[in-house]
Amino acid sequence: MSTETERELRSYKALAASLTERLELLQAVNESAYLEAYAAHSGPHFCPDRPFGEQAKEAAA
Repeated sequence: MSTETERELRSYKALAASLTERLELLQAVNESAYLEAYAAHSGPHFCPDRPFGEQAKEAAA
């Protein structure tokens, strides 16, 4: 393998390592934001005042 090819390969490996590190950081930030939003809104749940399949009283009148 020529020295130019080896140098290019090292450059690409460094770029891949850098991008992997950035991806891991962004994934951690994304998961943190998701957990905060989930906690703020109590996660998905059914509203006991409006069970599925029933219309609101205002719309029915």
